Amino acid sequence: MIAKEEKSAAPSTFIRHRGYVAWDEPVKNELDEQDSTFRIRPTATGYGVHFESVNFNKYFLKHFNFRLRIAPYSKKDLYTKDSTWIPRKVEC
Repeated sequence: MIAKEEKSAAPSTFIRHRGYVAWDEPVKNELDEQDSTFRIRPTATGYGVHFESVNFNKYFLKHFNFRLRIAPYSKKDLYTKDSTWIPRKVEC
């Protein structure tokens, strides 16, 4: 499954990675399109999901030092916690 995170407050911007850091920016070209598209992957624990970059194989969206970024997969416990996202249904 492929996911593209579109912010509801600004429908023309997307979460994309550039220089391994995530940014909220408009998609202007094919590279931006790839940088803002992620595969939804299950976690090893079965709780939550991971977002894998489509153009950086085995790089996942995670938080680090108060920023979102992509980083290569690691089996370390902290990496797993930082790269696991819990889907929630919200009404807008």
